[in-house]
Amino acid sequence: MGTARSRRGGNAIEFGLLFPLLFALMTGIMDLGYMEMVRFVADASAREGARIGSMTGDNTQASDAALTEWQGFALPADTPTIVAYQTGDPLVEVVRVQVDITALVGFVIGPRTVEVVATRRVESRCVRVGAAPRPSRSRSCCPSCCCCSRARSTWPS
Repeated sequence: MGTARSRRGGNAIEFGLLFPLLFALMTGIMDLGYMEMVRFVADASAREGARIGSMTGDNTQASDAALTEWQGFALPADTPTIVAYQTGDPLVEVVRVQVDITALVGFVIGPRTVEVVATRRVESRCVRVGAAPRPSRSRSCCPSCCCCSRARSTWPS
């Protein structure tokens, strides 16, 4: 009976020693999950901006589309820095989304900035008018335009 009496507080002491470690592990997992969620939303925003920018050819619309996509997720994180530009040959729309992350608890050691870059090839444009060819069976986007007449021959009837 003497041994049972001396072990009475042992469980409490063990719990007291392990609790900070378990708490740090749980909150670290929460922080990592939050950081991955922010990275996912930034990636989705950059892809949406690149998609819109490749169709319209307008960098402002690409940035606005990326910001709208970001705001649609309603994250408590700061507003991202969005940069959209076109480069290369063939022309490519590049959208970069950068977000500074504030950790939920702060036990995660590592970068506090997420940066995602999405690229998408810009759709071909009508050389004479400067607009995208419109899929109209009755007429092309401009008279005697080779890109539109070639595209017309492949349209379903």
